[in-house]
Amino acid sequence: MFLKRWSEFQLKHPRWLLFLSALLIAAYMVNDGNIMQNLLPQATEHPSYEITKVTYSCTYLTVGGILGLITYLLLSQTPLGKIVDTDYKKGNISSISKQAQAYAATSGVISAFATLIVLWGNSEYDPSAVTVLTTATVIFVLPIESLFRGLDYKQIMWPVILAGIGAVVVMLPGAELKTLQAGGIILAIITLLLIKNLLSGFEEVISGDGATLSDATSFSFWRFFWLAFAGAIISVGVVVITGQYEEYKFAVKSMVTNIPYWVVLTMIFVFMGMGWKQVAKKPKFKLSITEVVMISSFSGFVSAVYTAVVNWVWPETFPEAPLSLGHWIVRFIGIGILVLGMYWATKIKQQRKENEQESERENKNV
Repeated sequence: MFLKRWSEFQLKHPRWLLFLSALLIAAYMVNDGNIMQNLLPQATEHPSYEITKVTYSCTYLTVGGILGLITYLLLSQTPLGKIVDTDYKKGNISSISKQAQAYAATSGVISAFATLIVLWGNSEYDPSAVTVLTTATVIFVLPIESLFRGLDYKQIMWPVILAGIGAVVVMLPGAELKTLQAGGIILAIITLLLIKNLLSGFEEVISGDGATLSDATSFSFWRFFWLAFAGAIISVGVVVITGQYEEYKFAVKSMVTNIPYWVVLTMIFVFMGMGWKQVAKKPKFKLSITEVVMISSFSGFVSAVYTAVVNWVWPETFPEAPLSLGHWIVRFIGIGILVLGMYWATKIKQQRKENEQESERENKNV
């Protein structure tokens, strides 16, 4: 009875499902920030090793991939598998189609690179800034269309510029001077706003195609499998190149030994939050990928609230987060400007779609 009502709720209120997803996505981002800035460095303290933040990111990508895969597999065997997607049935994971598997593999590999960037960002900046910048994927949908589908670049220039201004304002109110320095702001915008969201822009479309060929629970498992597989290879490659392989091995062992439950907590949030996001991409919910990404970006606002609450209850958890009311006001203004740019981009996308549909109807009537 519950699953039937839940299925009806999903079908009638997919946008509310995405808001629930955003709450969980923001929660795992804040938890990841705590892991990267506090728990992992504390767990790997050793007089013989000087571990870099890049190595910490590779460590979490590896351990998170392994523990996350186990968590995904276990949770998919519980009622949560059907709560994520009521179309899911036990056994679906092993019977996913080759085409859906190809989408999962491509999506997972892209996500591995994007996740490494996010983890590095969580080690450098507070979660509210990282989440806001890394959920602005929708602003890249239009530039991609401009390049490949003949959209006039003048139409997309101002939304992108506005979003960029919002990103700068978001990064300004840092508690540490390095956040306020131009170099720190530029680095965050290039890596978190530009590179990560460009990767995610392609990944969102690919995973949307894959989710329509399977149920979200099964597709998410295989997407995460390939993310974990690619993440481990990428991580080993990075630490070998940077000469931190021994430090990496020590950090992986220390993380698994000392803080596995924090990683599992993140993976539970990811299983539910990202699962519902994949569900909303199914055609039966009648939401475009742009709409899904836009609504999911609400996690940036939620993350700012979570970060403020955590720092109020446990001061200095995130030293890079704004401390004063004035700083938080500036950050929320930046979030508002960024969201306005994304909303503007979404409206242009919708208008373009309506124009194409109108043109098709006129051609049929001729």
